[in-house]
Amino acid sequence: MLRLFALTLLCASFGRPASASDLETRRAAAGDALFTNPAVREIRIIMEAAAIDQLRRDTRAYVKANLSESGVTYTNIGIHLKGTGSFRPIDQKPAFTVKFNKFVEKQNFHGLTKISLNNAVQDPSYVNEKFCTELFRAAGVPAARVAHARVHLNDRYLGLYTLVEGLNKPFLRRYFSSAKGNLYEGHTKDVTDALDQDNGDDTSQRDLRALVEAARAPSAERWANLSNHLDLDRFLSMLAMEVLTAHWDGYWLNRNNYCIYNDPEARRMTFVPHGLDNMFQLPAMSWRPTMQGLLVRAVLHTPEGQRAYRERFRELLTNHFQLQRLTNRVDAIAAGIRPALVRDGRQAAKAFDENVADLKRRIAERVQNVTQQVATLGVLARFDRSGVAALASGWSTNVDAGIVLMTQDTENRKPVLRIKHGDSGGCVASWRKRVGLEGGRYRFRGRVKAEGLLPEGSPNVGVTLRISGIRPPFQITTDSDWRWVQFDFDVLPPSDDVDLICELSTVLGEVWFDLSSLQLERLR
Repeated sequence: MLRLFALTLLCASFGRPASASDLETRRAAAGDALFTNPAVREIRIIMEAAAIDQLRRDTRAYVKANLSESGVTYTNIGIHLKGTGSFRPIDQKPAFTVKFNKFVEKQNFHGLTKISLNNAVQDPSYVNEKFCTELFRAAGVPAARVAHARVHLNDRYLGLYTLVEGLNKPFLRRYFSSAKGNLYEGHTKDVTDALDQDNGDDTSQRDLRALVEAARAPSAERWANLSNHLDLDRFLSMLAMEVLTAHWDGYWLNRNNYCIYNDPEARRMTFVPHGLDNMFQLPAMSWRPTMQGLLVRAVLHTPEGQRAYRERFRELLTNHFQLQRLTNRVDAIAAGIRPALVRDGRQAAKAFDENVADLKRRIAERVQNVTQQVATLGVLARFDRSGVAALASGWSTNVDAGIVLMTQDTENRKPVLRIKHGDSGGCVASWRKRVGLEGGRYRFRGRVKAEGLLPEGSPNVGVTLRISGIRPPFQITTDSDWRWVQFDFDVLPPSDDVDLICELSTVLGEVWFDLSSLQLERLR
């Protein structure tokens, strides 16, 4: 009797309609399988002549079509062309946005209601988008998952495509506690502009305006204000990864290829990068390139943001940018794609191999370049509450010309840095100290004494305090008792390493720099 009762319960459980949570779990599992299986899908799009004509006239308007894959046909899908730099018309190799539930409610493709079929015309390796979205996700930044497919339109084979999950509700549920918030899309626009809105009932864009207002707050208040509106941790990770991968067409450099989601539960906005096909093309890009986006400037023009970005950049470089690990992953992705290119002919496979090799070469150059950049970064200078950093230690000698005597001595019981000519042939020599400085304006100052500077009136004779890369007029050109000398300069955010220089250029003479007086002031 008990066994019969248990069997009855078991049968009843299988017969119950699936709950919403059950369906969501199954869809998520189907989506996971789509993107974890390296097999290249075979997709056929069937489109009537009238729909093709419509896409010739209006590329962004959805038309109806059918799509078949793995023996399953999805009817009355919505499809339109996409792309900016990668855009190709319908009669060439177009990129598509496909919405499965546009005309048929709840219709989905492996648990997804929206996908992009990208033509990869800007990435002949077909690897970048899958590889780089994985890097962003590993850094804690939401990014779409990517697979690959061979695509046919009616009787015409279009070629190999990247299949990218859509940034809509199923995607939002994977990364956020609620999928009901506002989702904005930025194409060559900043957050100060009216952005296309893809999700959310509130179309006033008040949340974007509040974010802009926080970004324009005075520097002393800005970090705290931004933390109430922006997921700063994910934002900094996205910036650092954009620079590491040389994503020149992203938010940092071009205010492009990004979405912003306002999570109604967390009440903070999160950036989502996409369009990651033009990558690793600028291997020598600086770790702090010129800033275009308002929020990049707003964050990195604060002391907290500068320090946090510098730390995050180092962390991601160390933990995610080991060359062997990166190239091994490229090889693994390429191995899954290559059979599809072999089917397209020997020449297609040969070109693919060459493009993958070129991508690996660019990655190697990028890793080497950023590693060298970071290796030269010094420790950030520490300033007291009055904005002054003492410079009493860490000085080294540098001789550009001539024979000189350089010593650390005392003068009237005070420690000094001394430079004295060694013969009558003239000299150019300096004491130098490297410091890491956050972006801002600074004053390098100290007390200096000079004796016997000859020949008098020569434009090549004098003493100066300066920084590397900038050569101002000499501040002392004749004999002088102890006097204050100063040099003001700027450091571009987020931060930079600066060589502070105490320099003498003369034929005869010597100079003393009061070591206890040498200091940096952070100017407001």
